[in-house]
Amino acid sequence: MKDKKNAAPFGSYGFLRAWVVPAYSDADGGGFVRPKGYEQWSTRVKIQPSRMPGENFWIEAVNSMVNPDTAPYPDQHWRPDNETTATGIMDTEKGTYEVEVSMSSQKANKLKRTSLLAKAVKPEHLKDARRYDAASQAGGVSYTGITNYSYIVDATMKDNVGGLAVVLNGYRDEKKNEGVSGFMPAYDPGACGIKISLMNPAGTVGTPNLSFFDYWGSEEQHRPGYKDNSGNYTYWKQIIYKIRTQHRLEALMNPDALKYSKIDDAASEGNNAKIKNFMYNSDGKTRRRFIVTLLEHYTEDKEYPRLLVRVRLLKNLSDVAKDSQAEAAIHEEDPFLIGPKFYLSEPAWYGGFVGQRPKQSEDKKTFSFRSLFYGGDDNVNSALFKRLNNQNVYELKGQSGRVSMQEQTCTYHDDPIYYAVKSTENEVSENNNKLYSNFGGVFKRAELNTRLALETHGDNQGHANSARYFSLGDTGPARMRWFGLSVWPDIWQNAVSVTVHDITLGPGFNKDELLAIVENGAKLFGMDEACNKNFSLANCEYKAERDGGSSWTRAIFGSLKGQDETARGKSKYNVRFTGADDGQQTCVMSLQHTKDNDGCPICDAYNKYKSDSTERISDWGY
Repeated sequence: MKDKKNAAPFGSYGFLRAWVVPAYSDADGGGFVRPKGYEQWSTRVKIQPSRMPGENFWIEAVNSMVNPDTAPYPDQHWRPDNETTATGIMDTEKGTYEVEVSMSSQKANKLKRTSLLAKAVKPEHLKDARRYDAASQAGGVSYTGITNYSYIVDATMKDNVGGLAVVLNGYRDEKKNEGVSGFMPAYDPGACGIKISLMNPAGTVGTPNLSFFDYWGSEEQHRPGYKDNSGNYTYWKQIIYKIRTQHRLEALMNPDALKYSKIDDAASEGNNAKIKNFMYNSDGKTRRRFIVTLLEHYTEDKEYPRLLVRVRLLKNLSDVAKDSQAEAAIHEEDPFLIGPKFYLSEPAWYGGFVGQRPKQSEDKKTFSFRSLFYGGDDNVNSALFKRLNNQNVYELKGQSGRVSMQEQTCTYHDDPIYYAVKSTENEVSENNNKLYSNFGGVFKRAELNTRLALETHGDNQGHANSARYFSLGDTGPARMRWFGLSVWPDIWQNAVSVTVHDITLGPGFNKDELLAIVENGAKLFGMDEACNKNFSLANCEYKAERDGGSSWTRAIFGSLKGQDETARGKSKYNVRFTGADDGQQTCVMSLQHTKDNDGCPICDAYNKYKSDSTERISDWGY
């Protein structure tokens, strides 16, 4: 340093070494001696500024690919034998840790959406998330752990991307060295939406003859349609879709359904209403970020836990910050880059969430729903729409070894089980027996019980029981929980390439969010219950009296019996959503972000952490 009186900004990296003088003493501390002639300089140690919090998980994963012979914890990483479709790239001077996926159509057909790499999630990977969570929540307590956390994915979709997915707390038999089985939400440009599939090491698991089309975690309440003289089927807005793009592919929870009104041109590529434009630009070099928050909980049997999942699209840092100075300021006030400035879509919900209860008409022929969204310049942030009950629709079914469309009846219920999306007001109309509801997407909750699904469903490889053919390994609460990364092409004859820049582990749901969204009877795992014997709780901000055993269940729900309606009413977000019946409801809709500083969980956490710069965390990493 030229100026010895003033500190200078930290550069890319620096080196330290020390003059080491050995010494020894007796066991009782007496007889202290410094022998002569053994003094020497230590080896040089390279030091760098702390990078984005939560990245030690991803750095470990990439390091295991770049340095497989010397990387620690080899039993906590997995890749297919002799498989080179995913390559790790490390540049410690620039601080980049990436995975490059380049896969031929032959490789893609062989792998069939299965994981290209897998890594066990450890409690210490969530130390940064727990520290931030505690600092940004009222009461200073974090409920983030390996059964309640987020994946923040940052990737560039290069060539012919049909999907990029992450396996959520998957199962794997480590002794047999098999791949990963589990549910995985997919960022899927080919399907124009965010879907959840069930995977095993051989491919997609689902209903026989329908596993390619079988999506989990939410059931779209079908838009009524009809069959025309050409054998095609009409659904939403009278657009004709053929079988391969039938309503479940078209009407997944997609950016058009989850459209966020206030998206600038840089983030939306000028037209966020165009699903394909948003998901995958025509130049084929789209960099996208999304966050998947998962909760693993149980009701009665701890060995059959359930997942509750939320997915949101996020802006890139370059969309928000104008220069490096602005980037540094944003990193300081929003370390995980997930606050309101990065909000790019409404959330998509999956699993057994508590949803809104629709308003039923007196004649029981219609059900009314309310959707919420970020308000535009007109400050309108909600819409009412109706659905006709017990209407005939067409559903994809398996029949004689092939798929076909069959007529079904779509029935609604007066229960709190729905999530409504879309941001325009349109009534159900009837025109030449074509019954449809414009821009009124209704999704019903559907259970995500990974183990049960794998034990009761087969796959498209002819395995009638996935879990019997591919062992799940340890299924107890203290099992290893596996992350998996999967990529596939839009057309199976195409090669595909993706760069995964980062996968950060971030905070999970906070106390008031959990009170609002989890089903009655739900209980949470303590951090010690879910900690595998190979891992430690020593480096993850763990305190036994606060985080162990049933302490979280009691602290959040007020009873070891778990969630109930009395506890739900204590959520601070219990007055944020008014249903179609004009009554207040506490559910997933209560967490919606509808305007700047509206008191939603996103704004609450961001504002609390930002408000006092002296309390912000500066020593990220290890």
